[in-house]
Amino acid sequence: MSEKLLLTQFLSIDLLFFYTYIICMWKFSKHAIKRIYQRGYSQKSVLKILNEEIPSIVLSSPREESVDLYFSKINLKYLLVVVDKRSYTIITVRPMRKREKQTFIEEFENE
Repeated sequence: MSEKLLLTQFLSIDLLFFYTYIICMWKFSKHAIKRIYQRGYSQKSVLKILNEEIPSIVLSSPREESVDLYFSKINLKYLLVVVDKRSYTIITVRPMRKREKQTFIEEFENE
């Protein structure tokens, strides 16, 4: 077997493990799963936001120190993903409120 083929196989396996690790790193709460399906989102799209595959704005929650808020847009839907950064748990997913959406749009237009 050539060195190039071995290296390619090794990199493919390594990337597979890395991707699996990233997916497994986040846990969905029962509440989050229920809300994702109620609101027509997908777990895959939520993971893309959290894994920074989709542009997002991440802010710390003003109420809870361990919570981060991910503001993003997927398929014309503006959504907020609420996560506990200490336990890597997705708490809930909801549509952005009117003012949140307006601020998000303004922020991305300035970039």
